[in-house]
Amino acid sequence: MACKSYFDNSCADCGMTYAEHKSVFKQGLHKEHVIYEGRNELENCVPACKGCNSKKWMYPFNDWYNSDKE
Repeated sequence: MACKSYFDNSCADCGMTYAEHKSVFKQGLHKEHVIYEGRNELENCVPACKGCNSKKWMYPFNDWYNSDKE
């Protein structure tokens, strides 16, 4: 998948690798849309780990992608 390759098979938000994610969560990274209702193209897709994917709904778009989330 192009979006996962673009991010070196790691979570675009925290950097958790595919291998780490598979070990911890027993599943691959999720492919998420940056703009929820946006198109299914590379520019709008990012890989996300289960942890980041579960938390990002709590933040406005710019706050999530422009902060350290800690």
